[in-house]
Amino acid sequence: VIGRTLEKSTKALEVLAFNLCLGIVMFGSLMFLAEGGDDLSILGIGGRWNETSHLFERSIGMEWDGDRWQPVWAETPFQSIPESFWWAAVTAATVGYGDHSPTTMWGQVVAGATMLFSMLILALPVGVMGGTFTQEWEAYQAQKRRRAMMLKREMAYITRAVKSLDPAPMSRLMLFEVWHDHPFLRTKLFHRPPASVFIGHARVELELPPDRPVSNELKLKLESNPDLVKRRVSGFIIVRYEWTPREDAAKGMLPLPSDAAQLELHGTLTVTAIRGENLVNISCDGHQISPYITMLCYPTY
Repeated sequence: VIGRTLEKSTKALEVLAFNLCLGIVMFGSLMFLAEGGDDLSILGIGGRWNETSHLFERSIGMEWDGDRWQPVWAETPFQSIPESFWWAAVTAATVGYGDHSPTTMWGQVVAGATMLFSMLILALPVGVMGGTFTQEWEAYQAQKRRRAMMLKREMAYITRAVKSLDPAPMSRLMLFEVWHDHPFLRTKLFHRPPASVFIGHARVELELPPDRPVSNELKLKLESNPDLVKRRVSGFIIVRYEWTPREDAAKGMLPLPSDAAQLELHGTLTVTAIRGENLVNISCDGHQISPYITMLCYPTY
């Protein structure tokens, strides 16, 4: 998203860089004239040249000599226009290290103009980039939703295809999903509960022979479902199932085609959820969770 935003905001970034460079050159030069060079000394603006130290000096204040106020001169940090660019760059970038600062009235006027210029110049392209980022983020989220829907449709298609081509394994597959019975969330009948109350799930292929009854107790480890919600899952569920085939099916008396005799199941399946162990507590108020299990035979998701 950030890469696409920068790519589409190239023109705005170029304008920003150009204006910043222009402002640094312009205001750096003005600051040198106001607090360094003596080019405008005839107007009472700028500094003076010290023949002894061979450096420019600026007025840093006034002192009383007993007769009148006299300016106090000291070495200026703005010795040349290129050296003034550093102060202009720091000020335009709104960093403000404070290592160089103006002391004269005209220097402070230049500093104030630099601050106003930098705020106006930075605000325009930043607003453009912010709008572009918002558009790209919305496009990314829409693309993400489309991919999720496409994956869901593909999985449903694959499931239907497996049902048609090889239904025997799926006819014995059962999906257990554990949910928290939140007192303020109401789930419609035959609808999946919201992802926020998901605790974990487990898949198992049941032993359902057509010719004999089966009674079995299973301890199933719960697993996470990243497609539903990204959450740490722990614990086990203990379930018991009892399978009783129909007597006529067990004796092979049903009028089934020879190729379908192994695919269709006829009988009674009773599944009982006994208990859960070490389930993750997703209750926000610190109270114990109230778990329940949904069981799906021949699941489609």
